[in-house]
Amino acid sequence: MFTQLRLVATKKLRSIRHLSFTYPAPRTLNEVVKLELFAEEKPEKIREIWKEYHENRDDAIGSFLSPADHTAIQERGKQKNMFVFPVQRDDGHFQMLSQVQGKHVVLTMLDEYRLNGANAQPWLSLTFYDELVEEKDLVLVRGDVLVPQLSLEEGERLWGNVRHFYLNEPEQVDMFNNRPREFDIEAHLARDFATLV
Repeated sequence: MFTQLRLVATKKLRSIRHLSFTYPAPRTLNEVVKLELFAEEKPEKIREIWKEYHENRDDAIGSFLSPADHTAIQERGKQKNMFVFPVQRDDGHFQMLSQVQGKHVVLTMLDEYRLNGANAQPWLSLTFYDELVEEKDLVLVRGDVLVPQLSLEEGERLWGNVRHFYLNEPEQVDMFNNRPREFDIEAHLARDFATLV
């Protein structure tokens, strides 16, 4: 999932192998919709079409951001690209780890990442489509739920949590990435994440 460099040493030979995640989500907005049709629509109509399109899907969520919010997430994600979120269920919770990777945020189960980060299964992939920024002042967001263990509702909540922390509590994200000894993980996980969407 996460790009990683692994050194494999032998007696006489050292080779470098790059491990990386291949995005299962459409890479460009034109792979999702006929972009030329959006050229004729107002931003409000585009948001409405995007929302309606994703309401009928059981594997993806649709949202949008202002260009300013998109820029904030991207800029903060360059310096503070990882964060942890619980997925709360009636029988407890499990933790998801997010990583901002350019126009994408990939989330995987924290336990899987700890075991083998390079091979951790992505559970949710968020893609930011900024093709309409200049003409429509709009960034469309798509969240692809990649495993059956994660519900669409949980994917929506995770997207809301990513948005909340990168926009409203960036100091928490900064502490998690740059001052981990100061980050109180127990207090963080005890919060009611459903209210942060």
